[in-house]
Amino acid sequence: MRKSVFRGALKNENIDGLIVDLRYNGGGAIDEVLELAGMFIDVGPLCVLSLKDTTPVTMKDYNRGTIYNGPLIILINELSASASELFASALQDYHRALIVGTNSFGKATGQNVIPLDALYENKKTKFPKSNSQKGYLKITDCKLYRITCKSNQLTGMIPDIRLPGFLDETAYNESLYPFTIPKDTIIKKVYYKPLPSLPVSKLAEFSSSRIKADTCFKKITVMTDSIKKMKKNNTVVPLNLLSYKRFYDHQTFFTNFTDSLSMRKSSSFGVTNNSVDKEILSVDDNRRLMNDLYIKNIENDIYIDETYKIMTDLIKTIP
Repeated sequence: MRKSVFRGALKNENIDGLIVDLRYNGGGAIDEVLELAGMFIDVGPLCVLSLKDTTPVTMKDYNRGTIYNGPLIILINELSASASELFASALQDYHRALIVGTNSFGKATGQNVIPLDALYENKKTKFPKSNSQKGYLKITDCKLYRITCKSNQLTGMIPDIRLPGFLDETAYNESLYPFTIPKDTIIKKVYYKPLPSLPVSKLAEFSSSRIKADTCFKKITVMTDSIKKMKKNNTVVPLNLLSYKRFYDHQTFFTNFTDSLSMRKSSSFGVTNNSVDKEILSVDDNRRLMNDLYIKNIENDIYIDETYKIMTDLIKTIP
């Protein structure tokens, strides 16, 4: 969602709580993170950026004021990476949001994309061509740290309340990539004033009780353990075509079946669009069709269902 639409939706709706779903969100620009996080805190540092051979720089939200001060939950999973992790960890460090889900991906670096035929072949201008004929080079040129001066690199960020993952967390992590930058910390004075701590222990206890009694979550846990054991025992991939087909079908069956377990129509809530989206959908047939699919997915997502229940508990427990 564009920031302007997001901002308008929050201002126009009288909501009791907000869930930001960052599952499968691979990140984006640092400036976008700062602007988005700044919507939920008044003013102050949000992260620390470190370039080679330079003093680390504190990146701040300079815009005073917020657009939403109510209960906030951020939902993450193994494929929440980079800017998504930066956003979630900044609000976690301020105690501004409750983080729910599984450990995130663990990417705490920034990249710059450079066209390979820039400058030298384009004699008429000093600026790169808009459409590079020789491709592009992506260079890691900075490291990103939380305002605690710790890093999410390799290990990812730890949620306040953990939900059973239907993906193998160990199979989706920055640490599995070749030539990754190691995890480290920096020494820098960063002054920020966190809000009062959220009632994490109490909320986690309520959630754990529900999950233990939930048939779908039980099956997800069993199936995920089976997938992990299967991968551990099948470290060799067969090269014979028939053997590989059986190997592939076996893995696909487990994965697809586990995915299907995460879909169950919620009896806890209904889904409707906010006033801003309703105006847009009234004149856009294609978007309305996509929106119908989004609503169905939200209604049937047991992770959103449990997060909704956590939000309900949060609203009841905070003053």
